[in-house]
Amino acid sequence: MLNVLWSKLFIKDYNFSSERKYSYHWADRYGKLIIRWDNTPHWHQLTTFPHHKHIGS
Repeated sequence: MLNVLWSKLFIKDYNFSSERKYSYHWADRYGKLIIRWDNTPHWHQLTTFPHHKHIGS
């Protein structure tokens, strides 16, 4: 179970004429990644490409 006394959510959401780019980055009180969702096109093998998430350790 995640024990976070407080955390921060950083949101970047850009709408261009031909595409949308986003990143939702949730970090704990020390700045350590909890989870991030984004659509940066670097995981071509995923069925949800380019949408994916990164999970902190």
